[in-house]
Amino acid sequence: MRNQNWAIATARAVPADHRSRYVQLGTLDMHRRLSRLAVARTSASSASPTHTPAARPSAQARRVRVPELLRGDTEPAGHDRPRRAATELTARSASFAQHQRPRVALLVKLTGTEYRKGMQADAWSPTPVLLTVDLVILTLREGRLCVLLVERGEDPFQGMLALPGGFLNHAGEEILDAAHRELREETALAAGLVHLEQLAIYGDAGRDPRGRVVSVAHLAIAPGLPEPVAGTDAMDAAWVPAEAVLSGEVELAFDHRRIATDGIERARTKLEYSALATAFCGEVFTIVELQRVYEAVWGTELDTRNFYRKVQAAKGFIIPAGPVRRTTGGRPARLYRAGPKAVLFPPLIRPAPSTTEEDTREAGK
Repeated sequence: MRNQNWAIATARAVPADHRSRYVQLGTLDMHRRLSRLAVARTSASSASPTHTPAARPSAQARRVRVPELLRGDTEPAGHDRPRRAATELTARSASFAQHQRPRVALLVKLTGTEYRKGMQADAWSPTPVLLTVDLVILTLREGRLCVLLVERGEDPFQGMLALPGGFLNHAGEEILDAAHRELREETALAAGLVHLEQLAIYGDAGRDPRGRVVSVAHLAIAPGLPEPVAGTDAMDAAWVPAEAVLSGEVELAFDHRRIATDGIERARTKLEYSALATAFCGEVFTIVELQRVYEAVWGTELDTRNFYRKVQAAKGFIIPAGPVRRTTGGRPARLYRAGPKAVLFPPLIRPAPSTTEEDTREAGK
């Protein structure tokens, strides 16, 4: 570290009018190599710029501190080749920096006033970034997959629909705590009654006109959620069918349509290989009710017998909950609850969408 305060320069080769040339300073290895490339040579007896090789005085190494060169305390003696020596020093040091890629590199202009001004101008300061938490809250209502949307009561995008969310309350609030707080304000449900997981982070530079705002989006799923209550900065809140959001029929503020689409697709995908479908059900449920969850989230009808066989084949997915329950106009149906397995094997593969569904999605885009 001590050697980083030193610059090895050619005292005779760098006169005062050439101190504005740039010298590349870097790691300790760089200084050691520079010391071999440019050794300061002074002569006690020869003050004349012309001399014969036979009369060349002996050379000795001389170290010059950078502040000394900057202040001009060290005045180099004259020399007949100052420009070539200074150019060689600059070229070799720059070549070394390019090939060796030093860990620390500082381009210093050997002029005291300009060096000090440059250090002040280059002082780094962090870019101000705001952090928000947005929620994709999904539930089933009347057999349809719905997402919770709020009507914004403030600018920007006042009056437009958006996902519920908001900024952190204070610098010490954890992101997960902020997500639970927003969820509690919008649904009045405790954390233990809702499936909540982090979805993704959205931080495009132009996503929010208020400045650089980064959103940590979460996916929340719960069965039979009640009518929503608008938060402090929202005028209204409502459950909107997921298909209306995916098709673009409902326009959302910011990049919330992208976030909602990612959240819905996450739920659809995880239904194939995880026990996420039970989060849409109550504590106990029938296989028919579980099938309705898959049909609502996937947006397609399933064969009852085939679905029953696949669910029973996934060991630990669901387990019997005790006595049977009679259904209206049908035979008794066995009750189940979520099993111990979080990953399904074999998985329940989502059927390929029909041509009609694909055409509907393309028309929405």
